[in-house]
Amino acid sequence: MAILASQATRRDAKSYLGRFGGDHWKSHRAASANVSVQDSKTVHIALIKLCQADTLSSAAILPGLARTLVQLGRLGMPVCLIVEPEDGYIVNESPTPGNVATLREKYGFITDRIVDAIESQGGRAQPIMGELLTQTEPYTDVPLSLDLPVVVRAVERSILNPPVVLSSYGKTLLHDLMKRRQIPVVAPIAGGLDPSLLPISADCALFRICRGLSTPSNDPSPLDTFVERIILIDPVGGLPATERGGGSHIYINIEQEYQSMITDLSSQLPDHNDDKLQATRLHLRNLVLMKMCLEQLSPTSSGLITTPTIASETASESKPQSLIHNLLTDKPLISPSLPARRPNARTSKTTLFRRGLPVSVYKTLDSPADDGRPLDLPRLVQLIEDSFGRKLDVEHYLSRIRDKTAAVIVAGDYEGAAVVTNETSSKSEDKISVPYLDKFAVSRKAQGSGGVADIVFNVLVHLFPDDLIWRSRTNNPVNKWVYRFACTL
Repeated sequence: MAILASQATRRDAKSYLGRFGGDHWKSHRAASANVSVQDSKTVHIALIKLCQADTLSSAAILPGLARTLVQLGRLGMPVCLIVEPEDGYIVNESPTPGNVATLREKYGFITDRIVDAIESQGGRAQPIMGELLTQTEPYTDVPLSLDLPVVVRAVERSILNPPVVLSSYGKTLLHDLMKRRQIPVVAPIAGGLDPSLLPISADCALFRICRGLSTPSNDPSPLDTFVERIILIDPVGGLPATERGGGSHIYINIEQEYQSMITDLSSQLPDHNDDKLQATRLHLRNLVLMKMCLEQLSPTSSGLITTPTIASETASESKPQSLIHNLLTDKPLISPSLPARRPNARTSKTTLFRRGLPVSVYKTLDSPADDGRPLDLPRLVQLIEDSFGRKLDVEHYLSRIRDKTAAVIVAGDYEGAAVVTNETSSKSEDKISVPYLDKFAVSRKAQGSGGVADIVFNVLVHLFPDDLIWRSRTNNPVNKWVYRFACTL
């Protein structure tokens, strides 16, 4: 609870306890009495892919990384770790099938190395090699979107093939291990056909496990394993953002930004292989993998890409541990709404992902958005009233803003919105207008989660990069954030 008090706001703490609180804290008390099984059937988990697991420094990285994984479990989100050897990291293709003895030796070394590190930090872990994923027939490519660049279709094909599935036994095994606070350390191997053990890419293993856990079960009493996070621990870190001076994007709304980011990354790759662009290929692969995984999950689930160094850091008084902070708040360490182009803007190598929401921008109350959808005024009014908790004088409000509307931004199915007007000072002789944030509304059910406010505010900053003014009551709880934003301008 001390960690929660120091790293999360009251709203964050309420959201965290709502997701992980009741059953987890009951089981935490039970664990202190040497009872290690959680009370609830539902287990909220993180699926983690650890890149270059066989070459990570055992002195500088592994102890801290193992400590972070153990802490995540103690805070209510046990992890399932898929390890990726260095040769698979660079090539990202399924290794050539070898004899069983060779496979067991290679992957046994990797999984045992990670298991030993976890147990040295007081956790418990179980190596898994071939028990989760089962090969299926035949070996065929899955139909892909033809409108995507060739390089993107190749990445999708490498994730989807060979065809394997998470077996019912594998699903039960994962659930039971994590329910008992054990960390499954999974080698990217499938079993079930000839050859009896088939090495696959770690991306394929992660995606198939993600899909298998999110697929409804036909069992009469299904075991509920809810995937809260997809985490990629990769030396290249989060997706690069040129406007952040060598740092990564802080937050990506996949629904809104995926296509443009795919176009940007794929356009940097030539037809021939260029070792200098290896990092770009890895970033593209991570983006595609993250999108494919999050599409399988609940809209409340999120993804994170960070480096082994960041994942292994110890929290200090001035800086929380990145993965722990994300668990407690479901937010990145740096607010994505803060301006990125300022000289003093903070940088990070961590990117938070959400499936996110589509965004529509209306230039007037009566004109359609770029996607052709008309503005639904009754729903906009309903959102504003829900967000502010009081009735709006609709006729007076609309007549006041109709002739000076600068933009109306709507996120998703009216989960969030902003209304900006052009205002002029009565004392100004030149009557220069400035954009004024007249309304900023987020529905009650979306407040404090899902990144709706950040999505809307990021669009605001993009539309009005130079001037945007607003006012706020002195007792408004968001004033602290507003002050942080203003101080960076």
